[in-house]
Order: sequence, then C-alpha cells, then structure tokens
Amino acid sequence: MLGPVRPTPYDLYFSLFGIPVRINPFFWAMGTVLGWRAMDDGPEFLLVWLGCIFISILVHELGHVFAMQYYGIPAHIILYHFGGLAVPESSRGLTHGKSIVISLSGPGAGFLFLGLINIVEKTVFADGFPNTLTKSAFYQLHWINLGWGIINLLPVLPLDGGQVARDACFLLRLRDPIDVATKLSILASGLAAYFFFTNGMQYAGFMFGYMCFMNFQELNQGPGRY
Repeated sequence: MLGPVRPTPYDLYFSLFGIPVRINPFFWAMGTVLGWRAMDDGPEFLLVWLGCIFISILVHELGHVFAMQYYGIPAHIILYHFGGLAVPESSRGLTHGKSIVISLSGPGAGFLFLGLINIVEKTVFADGFPNTLTKSAFYQLHWINLGWGIINLLPVLPLDGGQVARDACFLLRLRDPIDVATKLSILASGLAAYFFFTNGMQYAGFMFGYMCFMNFQELNQGPGRY
C-alpha cells in the first residue's frame, strides 16, 4: 500500500542472524523529526531515542521474519521512514492462518522484548537509575514497545492489525473479504486520526489520516506487506 522502498546510494546493509537488513537514510531522518524534542535535554538524548527506535523496530521485524522462516519462507528487513518492513521472498505455502501468526509475531516480539526490559529494570536497576539518560532510555523503550505495539494492532491496513483483520475476513469466508477489511480500515483509521489530532498528537494523526486516504483510494486492491 505504501509502495516499494527503493534502494539509495546511502543505504546501510548488514546481516543479523543470517537475515539481510537494509536501512534507508530516511529512517534516521524521520526518527530525528519524531524525537527532536529530546534535543531540549541535549543531543545525547536524541541519540538515545534513535537507538531505542532502531532496536525496537528491528526486534519487531525480526519477529515477523522468524515466523516466516518457521513456515519455510525466507525474508529480508527494510527500515525506512514509515518504520519497518519484513519482506517475504515468496508466498508459496502461505495460508491465511499462517499469515495471521506472522502478523502477530511482530508485536508479539515487541511485547516479549518489553518483558525483558522490565526484568532488567527490576533487577539491575532495582535501586533506581544511575542517571537521567538511562531513565530516558527505559522510558522510551517502554513507550515504543507497548504504546506503538498496541497502536499497530488497530485493524488498519497496512498495519499488522489490518493484516490480521483482512486474513480473518478470508477465514470467515465473507463475500468480499478485501472490501470488508479495507472499509474497516477506513473507519478505524479515520477514528484514530480524529483521536490523535484532538489530543495534540499531530504526527500520529497525519499518519492515520494518510492511511485512511490510501485505503479509500485502494478500496478494491490487494493486500499490502507485513
């Protein structure tokens, strides 16, 4: 739905657990825009923010890829201005039930990571954080992996929740599952955009407004990526 993420001469490539990863430079640019307020406390707080979103989104996409690999589907990861993509190399043998598992594995990985963060916080830092920078890092990790994880489960395409809703419509054998899932996306994204705009969260409001528009434009088109 959001279109292909074309390579640039400035992309960063590496491999993690044998999984190819590509980072588009606009990933860092958008992360900087989102976290610019951290500069009020100093550039090191902005760097911590960027590190937190990088690790958290990478963990999320690894969850998707590990699930794909479990079903015998190789995949690679792209980090870009809208977050991350786990891109399968093929869809052979992929059923709607398996697709739901794959979709839920991303936020599931984030929630497991959040559990690990909580364990570290309650053991290593049981007596408190040594400085405000460490405290900020844990706060950001909590918010990204919990808050973003829950938002990502809203039934809005191309978010994971939208993918789950679409595949559920197929499993329920609705007359026109893609049409139903897309209309549900329009409704949910419109309501989410209204909520975020009225609560002063302009970027989230813009994102959901954009997804609402894209779903309206692509009402009868096929599914997006994970």
